[in-house]
Amino acid sequence: MQYHTLRWLIILNILLLFIAFPASAEIMLSTGARYDMFSDDHSPKTVGYELTVPIGLLGQWERFAFSIDTALSGANVLYGAGEDAELTSLTDTYFTATYALLTAPIGISLGIDTDLPTGAERLNANERAAEVGENHDLFEVDDFGEGFDFGVNLGLAKAFGAVSLSLNGGYRFNGEYDPTSDIEDDDYDPGDQTRIAALLKWQASTQFSLDASMAYAHFTEDKRDGSASFQEGDRLSLGETFKLNTQIGKPMSIVFALQQTFQAKNKALSADGMLYTEPENVNGSEFFGTLDLLYSYSSRCTLRMIGDIRYYGESDLQNDEAGLPYDGQRIRYGFGPGVIYQPNAHIGLNGLFKYFILDQSKDIQLPQDATFHGANVSIGMTYTF
Repeated sequence: MQYHTLRWLIILNILLLFIAFPASAEIMLSTGARYDMFSDDHSPKTVGYELTVPIGLLGQWERFAFSIDTALSGANVLYGAGEDAELTSLTDTYFTATYALLTAPIGISLGIDTDLPTGAERLNANERAAEVGENHDLFEVDDFGEGFDFGVNLGLAKAFGAVSLSLNGGYRFNGEYDPTSDIEDDDYDPGDQTRIAALLKWQASTQFSLDASMAYAHFTEDKRDGSASFQEGDRLSLGETFKLNTQIGKPMSIVFALQQTFQAKNKALSADGMLYTEPENVNGSEFFGTLDLLYSYSSRCTLRMIGDIRYYGESDLQNDEAGLPYDGQRIRYGFGPGVIYQPNAHIGLNGLFKYFILDQSKDIQLPQDATFHGANVSIGMTYTF
């Protein structure tokens, strides 16, 4: 009861925030459209399409800032060997707010982040089949809704000349929800998270900068129908971003980013109803890399070419009976052109087309290797009041 009361109090305060926000504040509205499509190399083929219309709002006034994001999305998956799947809904709404308690000699900020359950969480079997892919590899929206989540964060920041350091710590309460409309007694309560992050920025010169980041997360037990069922292993992410500003006829920027993620062994439910650490790690290592080239064609127009790779390692944990890993290796390559155009001080426009290839090795859920080909097409607009 206390948890549901907290949820409605937070929603009420968000509504009051918009009513009371001063007219002198800087507000930016963003929207657009994204179209994702893919097909695999099986016979018969599986083909998928998804159209997403995101809506976002950013606000800043003196020491206070907030953001709110949601989207309307419709996914269709045509299974060549089975029933077609379809799901259209709002997604959950994400709200963040930050207040700078102190700006000098050290920056101290307090923040909250919430996941408001405006999306579709209770899905039937057909709707669940429309949520394909992982980590936005196939569809931008591959999870249409969860429960009410609430996080609190404390941030510290300090500049040392050309170097600045930021530290952030927080705790996230993840709420219980019912993920299915056709299965009884399967209410799911994902574990809470303790999060610690650090960001080091070095502005070596006007031409070159380097960012290095670290994030660590610890998870409490997941519960199914009130009983402990699983616990994710601790997760560590390391990232680096290099930016070089140069001149090739006209100003040009080269941004190269890397991220590596490692996760410890999970705890899984055994026959005696207890959670035990897995004998081998089901979590493979992850590696993301991005190269973004931006060319200033004019003061208002920037052309870009982007390429990225996402690598998900095979799990060490194998199914002895099938002789297959629980999660097979996945590698995704994507590349394509884009444009950023600002006709005036208030309006910003952008567009991006990206073609991708995803190679996925067989595992206990995928009986044979698969290769997916697809494209992501997006257009966006921002308006600053």
